[in-house]
Amino acid sequence: MNINIGDIIRWRSAAGCLTGTVTKIKLSNNAAGETIPWMLVEDVENWIGMSESNVMLPGTDNYLKMMKVEVLVNQDNLWARDEEYANA
Repeated sequence: MNINIGDIIRWRSAAGCLTGTVTKIKLSNNAAGETIPWMLVEDVENWIGMSESNVMLPGTDNYLKMMKVEVLVNQDNLWARDEEYANA
């Protein structure tokens, strides 16, 4: 799965269905000592629109599949669309 800074994502956890904006991606060690990508997700809201705290999610394929992460708004698509309007 390709997730970029600025993408709005949705995932499912024990707290329910959450959405937020990926604001930072960095490499760091997990508990097993493996270096993996981590995503800082801000502006997190639950399914009824209540704000939650910011979260740091592992960016591994297994975790993304397990949490049923999906990209709702891809920042690259927004920029491409903005360029189309600017050049029209």
